[in-house]
Amino acid sequence: MQNQRIAILNYINEFGSITSFEAYIDLGITQLASRIKELKEMGYPFKTEWIKKKNRYGKDIRFKKYMLKEEKEMDKIFYNSNGNTYYILFGGKGKKSFLCKINDNDCAQYVICAILEEHSWWQGNYFENFDKAYKSWKGV
Repeated sequence: MQNQRIAILNYINEFGSITSFEAYIDLGITQLASRIKELKEMGYPFKTEWIKKKNRYGKDIRFKKYMLKEEKEMDKIFYNSNGNTYYILFGGKGKKSFLCKINDNDCAQYVICAILEEHSWWQGNYFENFDKAYKSWKGV
């Protein structure tokens, strides 16, 4: 099963934003705010916008729409020389980094590597499991 945080990032990358309703209907994620909090703790910069609508009974309701801050968005995406797109979960240029790529079959592939410069990295280890990759990145 695809990691919910990665699914949220993919959704925002494709549609520009996400709401709790969209997360539930389109991704099956029931606790969007918790996943957004985790992504913020990982360094992803979010901005929110309150949306006002009327429900089916005519009552005013409000809910949040989450978006990545545009000026920082590209800091968390890495494109290798083959044109593959990776999300930088932890780390960054010049550091040991933890990256994630979503394959064509919507399965996540995790990479522990060192990003040297734009489009260049020192190849590391590949993982299919988030927990194993995270433990490797932490040195556990």
